[in-house]
Amino acid sequence: MKLLSMSHKLLVAFVWPIGSGKGKASEILKEHYDCEIYGYSSPLRTIVSIIGQEATRENLSNLSLSLRQTFGQDVLEKSAIETYKRSNKSIIFLDGVRRESDIANLRKMEEFILIYIDAPTELRHKRVTARGQNAGDTDKSFEEFLKDEEHDTEKSIRWLRSLANTVIENTGSEADLEEALISYLRQYIVD
Repeated sequence: MKLLSMSHKLLVAFVWPIGSGKGKASEILKEHYDCEIYGYSSPLRTIVSIIGQEATRENLSNLSLSLRQTFGQDVLEKSAIETYKRSNKSIIFLDGVRRESDIANLRKMEEFILIYIDAPTELRHKRVTARGQNAGDTDKSFEEFLKDEEHDTEKSIRWLRSLANTVIENTGSEADLEEALISYLRQYIVD
């Protein structure tokens, strides 16, 4: 694999509303590239687990807010930058950007790309209940799903769309998403 950028590494961040297809995007990237995938929620999930709490959206959101209030709005970005620096992979995908402060310093880096993945609300709700990633997701009503989207962490996502290098509408099949992602990344990566 050869990077087309001037740097030795490529840093690609994904942002999406809940249920837009992040999990599938990560699987696709692992299949196509020798990469590292760093989840912004990984430190949050670790802490919630260590303290014996369920990894609900509410608990993760509350923990994120607490950490940001205590250590600064860029606390998760700092964690991502350290992962990027320490990685021996030439491509690092950042999974789960939620706020501009998650990428404020990263955006200044030449090797940084922001991809926004979106899908209609009804389709996203269906995906969330089918996958059941967080406690309570499988039984989540559409009204509860809409309420989840009003958390601060979710509201800020809508604004990030305007900062993205590209927007991918994930309304089709997995093959359609794969084609859209790989086609876009071809301008930065040569196999």
